[in-house]
Amino acid sequence: MRQRPDAIELERLADAILREAPLPADTRALNLDQRMALKAQSIAAYDRAHGASDIKEELELFAALGAEDADGDDVARVDALNRRLAAEIRAGQWDRPPSALIALLMGQVRARLARSNPKYLKATLGE
Repeated sequence: MRQRPDAIELERLADAILREAPLPADTRALNLDQRMALKAQSIAAYDRAHGASDIKEELELFAALGAEDADGDDVARVDALNRRLAAEIRAGQWDRPPSALIALLMGQVRARLARSNPKYLKATLGE
């Protein structure tokens, strides 16, 4: 359940920020940009550690929903399936969502929280 920016983009962003504003010795004195740079590095590290396993999981959730598969590599397929699903939701085709759609959306939310805010995920859902 990947999304942009990817690990490479996040690392480039963090490097650019930290070149302009190196980290202070006292971490309590971090400014907002420095905090964002550290968060970007944390997310990039998560992406590198977890590889593409979440993409496979998302494709399985789309298959359980009965979504027609798309062409291309796994990342392109997930992107196309998500764009199609978003268009269908906007068009009102999923006003009565089946449990498979709820499972897909909850899986996407959990994956994004695990990537960007694991402390919140653990505190609120115990995961």
